[in-house]
Amino acid sequence: MRLCGIDAHVGHKVQFGFGLLGEVSDGSNFSIAREEVSAGQWKTTKLRIHVLGSMLLLKSFSRDEDSSHRDFKQVADQLTVAQAAALLRSYTF
Repeated sequence: MRLCGIDAHVGHKVQFGFGLLGEVSDGSNFSIAREEVSAGQWKTTKLRIHVLGSMLLLKSFSRDEDSSHRDFKQVADQLTVAQAAALLRSYTF
């Protein structure tokens, strides 16, 4: 049994150290999706993060990330560094 995904939303402000150390604002959210890419191998395929908050009463921060990963392929166990570099050069991103 595996956790395949999670979707979370902050419903109200979360404070750390009574708000002196920091806080995460309401409306912040994140979601993660994981898939089995081969027998027994699970990888994160989607990640979405939107967080607003502040640290030490003065420094505000915002973090937005949206990434997805796909087309996982298993490589040989005895892959050398030179072979790995050649393999990476052969892909177009």
